[in-house]
Amino acid sequence: MKGENRRWRIKVRPSSGRLNASEAGVTRVRTALEGSRGFTLGGDRLSLTPSVEVGLRRDGGDAETGAGMDVGGGLAFTDTVTGLSLDVRVRTLVLYQADAFSERGMSRAAAVRTRFCREIPGARGHTTPGVTE
Repeated sequence: MKGENRRWRIKVRPSSGRLNASEAGVTRVRTALEGSRGFTLGGDRLSLTPSVEVGLRRDGGDAETGAGMDVGGGLAFTDTVTGLSLDVRVRTLVLYQADAFSERGMSRAAAVRTRFCREIPGARGHTTPGVTE
């Protein structure tokens, strides 16, 4: 079980006559149930962990408001010999009060760890692209 509470306040300053000043506030409360199961491959060298989650959320503020349900899944891979770990997750909104609203996203993360240090500086990266319509 996991949960999150997010609050955004956005202020836009006017820009040389091309953009009017604007301000908006958005909130999201979300709770989710996540399950995962780890598998080891190649002795104890490789681990593979698929996961699935179902979440309920409530959005409020100046943007889309309402309640909805999202589903997601992920796959984490770790090689204990090289220290390489990869994690990919996807999530999509399957139900929402506003019919024309949809949202989906994906995150990717990679890290390299060695036996000499926990993590090599600069050897970790992630991206989180998403689409909201």
